[in-house]
Amino acid sequence: MSKPENDAATAHDSMNAETTSGVSRRALVAGFAAASVGVACLAMSRPARAQTKMSQADAKYQDSPKGSEKCAGCGLFAAPDACNAVDGKISPEGWCQLYSPKA
Repeated sequence: MSKPENDAATAHDSMNAETTSGVSRRALVAGFAAASVGVACLAMSRPARAQTKMSQADAKYQDSPKGSEKCAGCGLFAAPDACNAVDGKISPEGWCQLYSPKA
């Protein structure tokens, strides 16, 4: 009958060994979970990398329309004088090779 007491004492000693080492399994799991949530929050809070716009020269931008195609009718144009894809001041009457008619 002394065996059950020894088993209980051994189990109790192993629990004490776990907590006396400074870190319990429960604390380790909780710390890992908190760290995971923290990393996820940091990753989501990073601002999106700014997209660089194409230069007017690379887009072959011109201040005049090409036939009936002009920036004011393009889906990339941002009134009054900007473009979502081309850098610099853009005329609504201008045109470039990125022209894409508004949907």
